[in-house]
Amino acid sequence: MKRMLLFFFIFSLFNFFPFTFPEVRAVMLSSERIAYVDIDRVFDEYKGTKQAKEKIEREIKMRRSEIARLEQEIRNLEVASREKERVEPLPTTGLAGEEGVAVSTAAVTPKPRPEEVIRLNKERLNKTLGETKKELAKLEKEMTHQVLGKIYDVIKEIAHAEGYAIVLDKKNILYSEMENDLTEKVIQRLNLE
Repeated sequence: MKRMLLFFFIFSLFNFFPFTFPEVRAVMLSSERIAYVDIDRVFDEYKGTKQAKEKIEREIKMRRSEIARLEQEIRNLEVASREKERVEPLPTTGLAGEEGVAVSTAAVTPKPRPEEVIRLNKERLNKTLGETKKELAKLEKEMTHQVLGKIYDVIKEIAHAEGYAIVLDKKNILYSEMENDLTEKVIQRLNLE
């Protein structure tokens, strides 16, 4: 009885878990159709990639102009601050209480010192630079994700239509017959849409 149970147990292992034995797995893979795609070439030649790059470049250009404006503002403040230091104060004519001189009772609000304004603008510039860097990295990641998602969808469609069970990246292939290369088909399909 024990031998019978052992036999059925071993038999069920072969039937239900064929991938655990290398010989069985090799036979199964050899019966599947395998193709490959040069992902780098597809990525470079896909029109959607070019459009995504253009969008990112426009965003970078817009951000650069904003940063250049902030930098120019800081330079102008620094120049104005240096010029103010060179100017000597003018003597005041007239004293309070003299005829023709008005005395104000309004509270005097001190203007921020030029150094403080420059420091605050530099902090704002640094904050803007950091935020811009993060936002551009996020935008580039999103655009790459969208483009690669579209590429993978088209690869999957072509593989199903032509009966391929596995599609690999060309970088990982040491040898293949040319008929299994789906790169051109993927590029053509992507650029038609």
